[in-house]
Amino acid sequence: AQGGAGPRTWSTAGGTVPPGLNFSASGVLSGLPTLAGRFHFDARVQDAFASQATKTMGVLMIGCPTGNAVA
Repeated sequence: AQGGAGPRTWSTAGGTVPPGLNFSASGVLSGLPTLAGRFHFDARVQDAFASQATKTMGVLMIGCPTGNAVA
């Protein structure tokens, strides 16, 4: 994110983060995916003055064998 005043806090505002993954308050998508498929979620960022922006993100998980971490 650009502009605004820090700190910035990220969250999901709708949709589905791939199972096994986490979208952190710092905007990092991480974890062990457990299901292949196409997933969409709305990522929202808010700055120190409560200004917000939201964008739909798409993630395609292909062949998610156990043990492959995403970071």
